[in-house]
Amino acid sequence: MGLYSKIRDTVTEAAIFGVAPIATSVTGFLLTFVYAKYFAPADLGQLALLLGTEAFATQILGLGMTQAFFRSYFDDDTAERRRVITATTLWFLVGVNVLFSLFSFPFAAWYAGLLEIPDVRLVQLMIVLTALDTVNNVPFLILKATRQSKKYVAVKWIAGLAQFVIIVVLVAVFQIGLLGAMIGWVAGTALQTVIYFWMLRGQFDARFSFAELKPMLQLGVPMIANALATKALITADRFFINYYFSAREVGLYELANKFASILPILVTNPFSLIWPAMRFEVMKDEDADEYYSLVLTYLVFLSLYFGLGVSVMVPDLIRATLREEYWGAIPVVPMFVLYYLLVASGKGVNVGLMTEKKAFWNPIIVVSAAIVNIALNFALIPTYGMMGAAVATVVAYAFMVWFRWYMSTKYHPVAYEWGRIALLLGVAGVMYTGIVLIPIANPYVSFAVRFALAATFPLVLLPLGFYTTREKTRITELVHRSHK
Repeated sequence: MGLYSKIRDTVTEAAIFGVAPIATSVTGFLLTFVYAKYFAPADLGQLALLLGTEAFATQILGLGMTQAFFRSYFDDDTAERRRVITATTLWFLVGVNVLFSLFSFPFAAWYAGLLEIPDVRLVQLMIVLTALDTVNNVPFLILKATRQSKKYVAVKWIAGLAQFVIIVVLVAVFQIGLLGAMIGWVAGTALQTVIYFWMLRGQFDARFSFAELKPMLQLGVPMIANALATKALITADRFFINYYFSAREVGLYELANKFASILPILVTNPFSLIWPAMRFEVMKDEDADEYYSLVLTYLVFLSLYFGLGVSVMVPDLIRATLREEYWGAIPVVPMFVLYYLLVASGKGVNVGLMTEKKAFWNPIIVVSAAIVNIALNFALIPTYGMMGAAVATVVAYAFMVWFRWYMSTKYHPVAYEWGRIALLLGVAGVMYTGIVLIPIANPYVSFAVRFALAATFPLVLLPLGFYTTREKTRITELVHRSHK
């Protein structure tokens, strides 16, 4: 198989695997409306803390086995050895998580008290969810290694939709509150586990090899710090807000994040599917650097285009659909939009570290940004609450993007179009300010008007000289073609 055939297959597999999280993203967003209808903000905050704890624990208990498994699995194409590696990974993670569960259950009441969660059963369900999620890594690894992407997506969608239905029924019909939500999370994940292991039942056996486990741990354990730093950047602020303020404040903060997460669903996640392969595919071309530069410009353009719409329309959506006690989340939404813009930009500038094989800088960059984030959480959250947390997150991610750009261009200089990017940011900022200052009392009329104004973002750029001659020509050709 030729190089480009391999790249094409990689992109195809990545695209199919990438379809799986769409179910989680969409159902997660829809559940926000269910939670907001039947939960108080404090309940939503407690759910965020439980799932945040699960995210941290899963990273620790996984022991970096994802990358380590692939390294060992593809080290030898002998089917027998691969079965031993698979079995060793499975039984090791099962053993670790059984021990974790047995050890953690006696401390469930203590942790519930620490987070001020009134029902200890919620923490116990979180422990079970953590163990299931961690063990589920093994079927995922097998399906990815054997390129069975369609099966993986089918299981994720079936389990995700089942989880959604169970949560809605328990919360909306039986009205058992936060306990119903956690039961739904565990039930959906357990269903996924059962389907996975039934589907792959012939690929496991009882063998376990310490000889195979040792090199995997040597490779995987050092990756835990990077994984924890990544999770700290994403979720640690919820625990600070809960400590200094309350679960109610956490709930409002999480609600703002859920509404802003429309942006990565539309832009960042699809881009992430194709970018890892594409940046390598063109790296030897004469116009590679121009390509890398344009990718960042267009990525910022799309992020700002959709981000502007999210920022100006979500406040009316919240006012029209949610109770007034949730309106306090509105001021934080634009900050989360900035955060997601930075997440996308960070992917765009990460060229040199990958093409020049300097990826060892990535964990250093992530850990450094996590330290900045935690320091700012200590400094800002006690005074400014969730807005301080949002500022800390934006500043930390801005630092991470700068650090990644600086180190990346040190090894592979790329002349990014900073002038055009600055123009994009300036126009988006002015338009956002002008649109939100328009006084419209009716939220439905306001939503329609602000949507129409935000949609003119590409047109506003036209007289300001943003588009190059080549881009204008290309746009004209596309317009003519669409009218044929």
